[in-house]
Amino acid sequence: MSYSNNTIRRVEQILGYGIKQAASSDRTYNIVNGVLYTDLFTGNITITGYDSTYTKAFNGHTNGVTYFNELILDDEHACGEVVVTAAWGSEEFNIDIDNLFSWVECKDPTNSLNTAGIASKKIEDFSVSYKSAEEKQNDLMSILNNGFGYYIRKPLIIDVSRKQKDAGRYF
Repeated sequence: MSYSNNTIRRVEQILGYGIKQAASSDRTYNIVNGVLYTDLFTGNITITGYDSTYTKAFNGHTNGVTYFNELILDDEHACGEVVVTAAWGSEEFNIDIDNLFSWVECKDPTNSLNTAGIASKKIEDFSVSYKSAEEKQNDLMSILNNGFGYYIRKPLIIDVSRKQKDAGRYF
């Protein structure tokens, strides 16, 4: 179950958080409405810059999992940046999403680059008609954004409303 870095990045782009395994290290996060949206982690953690209690959660659920990607802080008015030290990634999570890894691995975007700009092909007499330069450029940009969007732009978390606690993570 070893996948390329490109496949892992594309899965991270789909999920919206990091899943790469790493030894215990420091990462910096912003508090959003009393919640720290982090990369995937397991085990015990240390939060530098926050002194109150917290609850570990995975996508808002606090029970039944051994891996987490959120820290729900008891102090709702906490704000600013904090440093989280944790064991990043989870082998169990990677096993749980193995089907997603396999699907992304099969959908290699580099194969699509070969046909960018082709409007139609006729096999019998082998004729190929091409799109205009602008249409070809639009095809290339679409393929690159779909396949390698993580490298081009990173996801942005925006606060939407205090009434919908988890709404910010989906934008």
